Amino acid sequence: MKFIFLIFSLLMTSNVFALKMADKELKDSLTMQGKELVLNGAGIRKATIFNVKVYVAGLYTKSKSNDPKKILDSTDPKYIIMHFLRDVDKDKISGAWSEAFENNKDYNKDYKASLNQLNALMKDMKKSDTMAFYFDQNKVKVTIKNQDLGEISGKNIDKLLLAAWLGNPIDEQLKDGLLGKK
Repeated sequence: MKFIFLIFSLLMTSNVFALKMADKELKDSLTMQGKELVLNGAGIRKATIFNVKVYVAGLYTKSKSNDPKKILDSTDPKYIIMHFLRDVDKDKISGAWSEAFENNKDYNKDYKASLNQLNALMKDMKKSDTMAFYFDQNKVKVTIKNQDLGEISGKNIDKLLLAAWLGNPIDEQLKDGLLGKK
C-alpha cells in the first residue's frame, strides 16, 4: 500500500513544472485572480551584440496560441513573469520600456502617461529577482520582487505593454519562445 501511495505521489508531483530554462522553473499552469492560466511559451531575453542573457520570461494565457495578434486582441487575462539572470539597473529597464512603447505606439499613440506610471514603479533588479505583469482589460498589475507595486491603467495599456514582447519586440527570438514556437 505504501508503495502504491509513493508511486501515486510521484506521478502527481512530476508535472508541477512544465519547463526549466537557464535553471529557472516555470509552472505549466497557475491561477491568477481566480482564473486558470496555462504556460503559452517561454524564452530568454538576450541583449547587446554579445547576446548577454538578461532574463527568462514565461507567458501565461487562458488557452495556448502561437498567434500574437490573437493573444494581443484577446480580452482574457494574461500573465508574464520575468526571472532575471543578471543585475540590471532601473534606468536600463526604463530605457527598454521607452523603446518598446515607441516601437508599439500603434496600440496607443498617447502612451506617455502610462509609460511614466510604469517607469515610476521600476527598481534595480538583481540576479534571481522577478518582475511580473498581470494583464487585464485596460489595466496591468505590476509585481516586482514578489511585492505588488500597483496597477497601471489607461487605454490599451494591457495591449501596449504586452506588445513589448509580442508586437514589434526588441528580441524576436524571445517573441517566438513566448508564442511556443521554440
